[in-house]
Amino acid sequence: MLKQLKPIYLLGGGGKLGSGQQWFSWISRQDWIDAVRFLLVHPIKGAINLAAPNPVKQQQFAKQFAQALHRPAFFSMPEWMVKIVFGEMSHLFLDSQRVLPQQLLDAGFEFKHPDLAQALAKAT
Repeated sequence: MLKQLKPIYLLGGGGKLGSGQQWFSWISRQDWIDAVRFLLVHPIKGAINLAAPNPVKQQQFAKQFAQALHRPAFFSMPEWMVKIVFGEMSHLFLDSQRVLPQQLLDAGFEFKHPDLAQALAKAT
């Protein structure tokens, strides 16, 4: 997802998508890999959410991603435009789900990048 957003932000076109108030769950690539490895050694029954423990609102994500790229994030993209630009992927930006990795945390998994700013600094 960052791969598709990065050129837009680098051109200064970053900002909130839709209302910006929708929850945005995320996970760093390294934490995803580490969580899968953890689950191979510590099997957990039931559904496992591979998401960071600190979801953010989409508007906050836009601001922090722009900061990581040293660009502004003052543009807004209305919902209808998000659907045109991102097509089927638009639900990733517009749907609101506050997903938490409770089973992973209860099993003792420790995130290397629990906060978005930290994860984005590593990824950009």
